[in-house]
Amino acid sequence: MLPVAIEIAPPQASREAVTVLLAACTRAVDETECMLAADATQGSSAVAIVTWQSQNRVFVEVGTRRGGRSLWRSRSVQFRAADEPGERWKTLGFAIGTLARSDNTEPARESREDPNATAEPAPPEKPKPRPAAEPQKPKPYQSQPGESGVERPSATSRRVAIDLGASSGPGIGAWRLGGVLRVRWPVHSAFSLLGGGEFSRARYSDYALTSDWFVAHAGVARFVGSEHWEFGLAADVRGQYFRSQIVAAESVDQGGRWLPGFGLSTSACWFPWSQFGLFVSGNAAWFAGVTHVKVRGELVGKDQPIRFGVDAGVRLRL
Repeated sequence: MLPVAIEIAPPQASREAVTVLLAACTRAVDETECMLAADATQGSSAVAIVTWQSQNRVFVEVGTRRGGRSLWRSRSVQFRAADEPGERWKTLGFAIGTLARSDNTEPARESREDPNATAEPAPPEKPKPRPAAEPQKPKPYQSQPGESGVERPSATSRRVAIDLGASSGPGIGAWRLGGVLRVRWPVHSAFSLLGGGEFSRARYSDYALTSDWFVAHAGVARFVGSEHWEFGLAADVRGQYFRSQIVAAESVDQGGRWLPGFGLSTSACWFPWSQFGLFVSGNAAWFAGVTHVKVRGELVGKDQPIRFGVDAGVRLRL
């Protein structure tokens, strides 16, 4: 029996992906073998067209001959972003084999042909292009030079995101508390630009002392993950303005000053919904100087050059 000829559009699948597709199709059809249309030099018993309409959506059409007529069956397959590439191609192979089986009972659309055609005609003609939309080039299935497999999609690293949350860390005489705002802007598949600001305050009750920290930072970050999880690592340069003051209007020997520095941070985020997530982040920073805080000549604390902190809040993916 002649084989099932398969065409893939666009033809960007790797050799490993095609092998998985053909093996699953042959197993499902259970009457003959499946091969690429370019290799079916002796004709075919059925024609299958696999069209990638987007990264996660595929349209499958299979044409067979029944009683001198061309019968076409079709199926639309929708994948999840987290589905493995190998499982996707295996699913498509089983779909083609199922539609091409001679005992298939699914409804088919008939082509307008002469009902008196011979019982052993040439393979059915290909259907005219569907006017819906031209299929997009499926980036996750393009083999790069030097790669043998199929690249797994990483859509999360290509989306703008905003973090809004609360921050905390060691202060002068007390724990400092505040808020943080960050914005991520992807500029490449490998990394994103990251920028934002933080404000925190600590109150030292023994001296009625209030200390404030204003920090602005900008740097680069790398994010990886899936639709529901995301992990990131970032490095940045930052500037800090620190000030201390007595609530009771007494003067403080050290008022305020600016210091440059740099920082490292890591974060994890869980997305219960596609665009809304909950994140937690830890960071460490170094600043070029030590600030001594004195009240009436007495040293009450230091703003150390090395700083640690944590923050948590909500992340919005746009």
